[in-house]
Amino acid sequence: RDSAPAIVSWNVDVLDPLDVSYDEGEANGLNTSRTFFSSFNEEMKNVIKAMEDRNDYDKNTYYLFVMNKAEDENLNGLMPFNSQYGFIFTGDSPGESKFFRTIAHELGHGVFKLRHNFDHKDLEKRSTQNLMDYTTTPETATVLRKFQWDEIISPRAIALGWSEEKYAEGEAVIECYT
Repeated sequence: RDSAPAIVSWNVDVLDPLDVSYDEGEANGLNTSRTFFSSFNEEMKNVIKAMEDRNDYDKNTYYLFVMNKAEDENLNGLMPFNSQYGFIFTGDSPGESKFFRTIAHELGHGVFKLRHNFDHKDLEKRSTQNLMDYTTTPETATVLRKFQWDEIISPRAIALGWSEEKYAEGEAVIECYT
């Protein structure tokens, strides 16, 4: 089988901040709990609605909301399969490499429908330098394996994305923890 370089390019714009109220106060962080039937809870939907109400909203664009923290302080990011929206949590002092890797990891879930590598293979979490693994060394965890590239090239259909995301493989499928 012939191979060719895989190229994905992104146009990135940093937009003006959104003005959104938190249900339980900003100090607690964004509530990221979800139900079986919804990828986003009401607090997350408020953030999304604030974006959709803006004049510069584009329905064909992916949006990542960069926020200080989630209520779950170990959560770095969240982006459901097939979603236009994701959330990135920087914490008090985000490292640049961890921040950009979390963005790439979450886009892997949302845009390319990639699962964690340990969901496919007999691997332990945090045991590889794979982009779709949880890792303690984000600056070097950028590898994708052939089976992952195959999924990007020939994506699987997801009829019920919300059920596959959270329950077919466990809630962590769309969340990135340190």
